[in-house]
Amino acid sequence: DAVRARALGRSASPHFAAAATGHELLVRVELGQRRPVPLARSAAALHAIGEQTGNERVRALGDWAEGAAAMMRDQHEEARNRLHQALALQFECGLRPDTLDTLEVLAELQLATERAGAAARLLGAAERARTELELGRLPPREGDLAALHRRGEELIGDAAWASALTEGRRLSLEEAVAYARRGHGPRAHGGNGLESLTPTERKVVEAVG
Repeated sequence: DAVRARALGRSASPHFAAAATGHELLVRVELGQRRPVPLARSAAALHAIGEQTGNERVRALGDWAEGAAAMMRDQHEEARNRLHQALALQFECGLRPDTLDTLEVLAELQLATERAGAAARLLGAAERARTELELGRLPPREGDLAALHRRGEELIGDAAWASALTEGRRLSLEEAVAYARRGHGPRAHGGNGLESLTPTERKVVEAVG
């Protein structure tokens, strides 16, 4: 269909397809190993391949990885912008597994800026979706997520962290994306921040606080 065609772009040569697959594997390993410099290089390569081939998925992977690298360098605004660019493309193109990866890095960014409740809700929603879709992670990334849970408990206490996680697990993936997008604009139909959200998105934000 049209959405899938947009995600995959023009027919790419085997060379481009192999290069994209290789760089995707590299960014996942480099993210797990917490290596921002090589991660940024691999991200730039993915972004270039996505632009050359019109493949929105590869382009979004580049944005996601660039956002993760910026977060590791404490460049929080750059990280936020890149991650939201990735999230918009991934969600619009129906790339659900990639959307989960981006939600988890956004949760990590929330923790880095000490917004632990928001981080827990995003992690809870991603956990639910991964269970429903039967998706795992590379082992190093599992360690990262365990560390995020420990950091969240340190920031707001075990009970508050567990409560926010439970709130997140009640969210569908669509609702989690709406929650992640709260306050982040602009949107194509105009407006910024909370005013830019659709009525459905605003209801989700209000429901989870």
